[in-house]
Amino acid sequence: MPANSSTAASYDLVIAGAGVSGLFAAWRLLRANPGLRVVSLEKLPCTGGRLQTTIVQVADRQGHPQSVKDEEGGMRFRGGDEMPFINTLVKALGLEGDKVPFLMELKGTLQRYHFRGTAFTSENANAMWSQLYKLAPGDTNQSAAGVLLGVLLGVLQATENWQYQQQFHGTVHDHPDTKIPSGAEEWQIFRNRCTFGGTTMNQWGFWALLRWARLPGGATGLSSECIEWLEHAIGFMGPTQAFINAGESLQIIFDFPAKAEFITLARGMQSIPNNLETWLRSQPNVTFRFGEQVQGIEAVPGGGVTVYTDAGGYTAAQTILALPHAALAAVIAKSKMLQGNAAFSKAVDSVQDMFLSKIGLYYDQRWWHGNAINLSCGANFTDLPLGSVYCFQQYPKDLVRDASYDGPAALTIYNDYDRAAFWMEMQNLGGPYQSPQGIAQPANTQAASTVLVAEATRQLMALFSLPPQVPPPTPVLSTFRVWGAGQYGHGYHQYKIGFDDMKDVDPHIWNPVPGTVFVCNESWSPEQG
Repeated sequence: MPANSSTAASYDLVIAGAGVSGLFAAWRLLRANPGLRVVSLEKLPCTGGRLQTTIVQVADRQGHPQSVKDEEGGMRFRGGDEMPFINTLVKALGLEGDKVPFLMELKGTLQRYHFRGTAFTSENANAMWSQLYKLAPGDTNQSAAGVLLGVLLGVLQATENWQYQQQFHGTVHDHPDTKIPSGAEEWQIFRNRCTFGGTTMNQWGFWALLRWARLPGGATGLSSECIEWLEHAIGFMGPTQAFINAGESLQIIFDFPAKAEFITLARGMQSIPNNLETWLRSQPNVTFRFGEQVQGIEAVPGGGVTVYTDAGGYTAAQTILALPHAALAAVIAKSKMLQGNAAFSKAVDSVQDMFLSKIGLYYDQRWWHGNAINLSCGANFTDLPLGSVYCFQQYPKDLVRDASYDGPAALTIYNDYDRAAFWMEMQNLGGPYQSPQGIAQPANTQAASTVLVAEATRQLMALFSLPPQVPPPTPVLSTFRVWGAGQYGHGYHQYKIGFDDMKDVDPHIWNPVPGTVFVCNESWSPEQG
C-alpha cells in the first residue's frame, strides 16, 4: 500500500468499481439517502465495466454517413419476470422507450451453420446433425436445445425432485406435467437442492451429467460424439471447458433459449451505466476518480476504513467492493482486515472466471442481407474458431424500412475458451488493421490485427458459402476485445463444482467485516452472466 496517503479524504462511503454493480449500489443508496458523501473509484477511464457500446459513423457507397452500433460487452437481456432487476432498472432510468427487439431469427430468413466442413441453413439443420455426427436414434432430428431439454427433464422427473417441481413455473410445450426452473431464484433451487443419482446438481460437472443422464426412452448418457456436437452447437464452450457445476451450465443455456424474446436498447447497452452516471453526477456529494486501481483496504482505529489505490487513500465510514472475482481476490491478498475469515474466503473462491472474446467488423454495406445469404439479424454457428456470428437489424422497430436497408452495418463474432485463444494468437500477428475510410479507432477499443481480419474473413466465407471469386467487402473498421485479459475483467462468472451458493456463498459474501465492508457484484449473484 502507498505509504503516503496525503490524498486521503473523509467520505461516508467509498465504492470500489464503477461498473454496473458499483453504479447501481450508489444509485440505490443515494435515492434512499441523498446526503451521502460518496466517492467512486474506477481503474478504467470510464464507467460501465462490461457494458460498452461502440457507435461509429460509416460512409455508405454514396458517401452518406450512417451510425453503426456494436457492443463490446453485454448486448441483450430478457424481459419481464425472467430478469426482473435489469428490467426494473431500465424503467426507473427512463429507458423503457429505448427497448427494441433483439431477434435471434426473422421469419423468412435462414440462419447459417458450418460444421465438419459442411455449410447448411436452419431449414434443414436438425436433419443435418445426424448426417454429420454419429448420434443415437433418440437424438436424431432434434436441435441441440431439444437434446439438452431431455437431459433436464430426466433430472426433474426423478421421484426425489417432485417436491421441487412444485416451486418451478417454467413450462414445456410437449411436457405439460413437468415444470422447469424459470428465473434466477428457481434455478438456484434446482442446482442446490435437486439431485440426480442421489447427488445434488452442484456436485455434478456438465460433461459428467451428459454422460450419465437419464434420457427419454430409458437410455443412459449421451455419446462423446453427441457431446462434441452439443459443445459447438450451443454457441459457447464454457459449460464443457470450465470447471462449473451442471446446474449452472443448464441455467446459462436455458436462460438464453433459441425462441426467447430478447431485448436490447436502441442507443446501446451502455445507456444503462451512462444514465446511472448522469444521475449520480447530479447529486451534490458524489465524486468519481478514474484511472485508479484499488490495491487494498485497512481498518481505521476507532472505526471506518481506508481504501488505497495506486494514487492514494480514501477514508470512509463504509466501503462497497463492487469488484469481480479476480479483482477482489487481489485486494484480499493485500488487506489484513479481509483475511482470516474462512467462510468469506470460501465464498469468494466459489466462482469460475469465464474467459471470452468479441470481434467487431464494420462494413460500408450490409452484404449478408438482400442477396443469396438473405440474413437480417440473429446468430449463426460453426465449429470453426469463428464460433458465433451475430448480425443486427438497423431499424428493429420498423421491419419494412429494415428490409430495404443495405447500408453500413457490423458483424459481431463471439467466442470463448479454445476459440478465444485462437483469436488471441491471430491478434499477435501483423499490425493493427487500418480503416480504409480513415475512421478513427473508437475510444476504449483496440483494432484487430491485419492477420485476424484476414482469417475472420476466410472463415466468414466458409460459413456463408461464398466462393473464392466473390469475397465479402473489405471491413472499414475492426475491434478486438478479450474479457479476462489485460485491463478488462472476465466476461462473466459461474459457480464451480462442489459449491452450494445458498449455503456457502449467500450468507457470507456480502458483509465480510460487519457494518463496514460490503461486497456487491455479478460474480456472486443468482443472475450471473
